[in-house]
Amino acid sequence: MFSEIEDEFQNSNLLYYNAETIIGGESLGYSGYPRFNTPEQLAYNLKDFGIDVVSTANNHSMDTYFSGIVSTLKYLDDAGISHVGTNTTAEDQNKILI
Repeated sequence: MFSEIEDEFQNSNLLYYNAETIIGGESLGYSGYPRFNTPEQLAYNLKDFGIDVVSTANNHSMDTYFSGIVSTLKYLDDAGISHVGTNTTAEDQNKILI
């Protein structure tokens, strides 16, 4: 999905991606508009593309409720991608990404 634009980002110092979808995977039921849920593979594709940070705070953050937030952050963590915007605990909410 990113192959057509990959060359444009090869020399970037930081790649920031706004995720307008939940990465809930098959267990939450893939879905499109108006309540999105993306395959878990997206997290690993973003990592392969070179994404450094994903913003998860937007109007679709709760499309699959709290379980979608938990799942999204789990997949991003598994892929080794930093994230900002939503959190699963109050402790995590107070951590600042530097």
